[in-house]
Amino acid sequence: MDVLLTPSRIRRLFLRTIDAMEKHPDDFVLHPGRDFTRHRRLPLKDLILLMMSMETSSIGGEIHRFFSLRYPKQPLASRPSPSAFIHQRAKLNDHFFLTLLNRFNERFPLSKTKFGLHLLACDGTDLNIPADEDPDTFISYNSKDGGYHQFHTVAFFDLLEKRYTDAVVQPRALMNENDDVSGVGLTHSSNETRENERSKGVSGRSLSMRKHYRHKRSQIMDLEALK
Repeated sequence: MDVLLTPSRIRRLFLRTIDAMEKHPDDFVLHPGRDFTRHRRLPLKDLILLMMSMETSSIGGEIHRFFSLRYPKQPLASRPSPSAFIHQRAKLNDHFFLTLLNRFNERFPLSKTKFGLHLLACDGTDLNIPADEDPDTFISYNSKDGGYHQFHTVAFFDLLEKRYTDAVVQPRALMNENDDVSGVGLTHSSNETRENERSKGVSGRSLSMRKHYRHKRSQIMDLEALK
């Protein structure tokens, strides 16, 4: 199987995953039956690829770079504006990226084990964000008044398959990596089963926080549009 998983084949299957999601978007949009049903300058597939390829420029700069490479002959006037990008992105619900990860992983079933077990590595990192009024993202300085704001993300990596299988994003003040590890579930389970398990108990707290903090992450990202 390793011989067949060339970079070009992985890329083709990733694009096919996006194509399949574009045909049936109701599972990951805020308004099923309405969102992404009309033709726009930034259709769902381009929106996904744009977000996946974004680096450190402003939203306008990223849009220019993306469309210059993807549609080099397209007139500048026909490209979407930063506000159009924000409008389209706001249609996605909190399960979008998790759905994309799961459906892409389904194309490469997890088969490698050690003594019948999947080996997962888990690591977390803090992400600095602009100042916010939310106390759950606020971290105070130890030696003086004031502080800063952060999110905490935990990623799960299959050591034998050499790919990511899950991720959790939380407000820094509410992070609990032990709960995240216990809530990730066994990779033997199907994605649907794992999602049902994670929607209960402690892991459900992480999913509900994703929803609660979605608008705050959007506000933070939208600051880039002002540059």
